[in-house]
Amino acid sequence: MQCEVRRILTNLLSALMSHKVEGRCLSNSLTDVPETLRKRGTPAGEIPPTLDYLKQSVDAGRYRRLDKFQEDLFHLLHRAREAATSVDSQLFNDSVDLQALYLKKRDELCKGVLSSPATLYIHSQLVADVDEVRRLRGKKEKAEVKKREAEEGEAVDSADEVRAFEMCLFFKILNFPLPTLLPPHTTKHLLLQAEAKPADKEPTVAEEQQDQPSSSEISLESAEHDSITYHPKDYVYVKDTTKSPPAEPHIMRMETIVREAEDPTNTVLLKGTWCYRPNETFHRASR
Repeated sequence: MQCEVRRILTNLLSALMSHKVEGRCLSNSLTDVPETLRKRGTPAGEIPPTLDYLKQSVDAGRYRRLDKFQEDLFHLLHRAREAATSVDSQLFNDSVDLQALYLKKRDELCKGVLSSPATLYIHSQLVADVDEVRRLRGKKEKAEVKKREAEEGEAVDSADEVRAFEMCLFFKILNFPLPTLLPPHTTKHLLLQAEAKPADKEPTVAEEQQDQPSSSEISLESAEHDSITYHPKDYVYVKDTTKSPPAEPHIMRMETIVREAEDPTNTVLLKGTWCYRPNETFHRASR
């Protein structure tokens, strides 16, 4: 009888260790499970044996009962699912496939030859156990994702309360007269003419050239209004008076200050970047 038990265990291990899917040996996924658990601080007494150790034990005749061998093998597969990063990972799925293969081969080899308590564990019970693990792990993973997104959102909000941040949505400010420029914390109004560029589109060469002074424009290093000197890269408040009631002043970063070479009025024009406050922005919850 002991020879028959060893033959069954040897054939079972051979089937598990040689099983391939699309040229990949599934048992290779289990190789690093014990080491992964050690790095996570799992007590030594809870570290499962490797398949190689199980094979050595079978060859040495240490296993006399099928149920004891099955207990150690299932411990390895169960721990592999615990070590998996998610229920959709390769390690998780490989451990399930190997356990299902074991049950199938066990029943084939034991039929009419060996009666063991190990055969009480059947495939339907495996399916139920795995479904329960997937449900619990999925619930836990969703909670962790929500917590992480909430923490990331709080970090962004905290940083944006200190400074107004620039979005990828740019506006070219066209024909913007300097006398209507608003220094911070004033209540003056202005007429704003703007042309939008898509947020998710990189500026083309032509668009970048449009942001530079043309041959008919004279670039200025600075401009003064109400005893305040403005330079490129300064931030100012601007307001659109075409809306009723008037909207809250917007934030603009001045990129260039120019005037038309042939303009007899010497009107100063600005080109700049539109900036947004946190409450004026929108992003997908998954980002």
